[in-house]
Amino acid sequence: MVFEVKNLTGKTINQKIWFGFIFILVLLQGFAVIAFVSGLEFKSGFSHIVDETQPALLNALELRFQIEEASESLVLYLHTKEPAVKQQFLKAMRKNQALLKTLQGQYLH
Repeated sequence: MVFEVKNLTGKTINQKIWFGFIFILVLLQGFAVIAFVSGLEFKSGFSHIVDETQPALLNALELRFQIEEASESLVLYLHTKEPAVKQQFLKAMRKNQALLKTLQGQYLH
């Protein structure tokens, strides 16, 4: 502040007002640049979540439901011993294996 006061002592009020106005504009521009850079960083992190993490999470939830379905089919088959129910269980297990491979592939990237 001492530096600014010494430089402004011989100036008119009009010049001092302009200096203050320009100083505030420079500060605002600096804040705008900082906010813009922060926004770019946020966008980068957010796109990582949307492009990679969210699909993996959705596949994990789908796998959970498929495992529950396969478990129910297995319990039903163990009680009834019907071949149709066994085929339903085997089909659900194949779905689980395919979904698990997809999920593993997503985590490896």
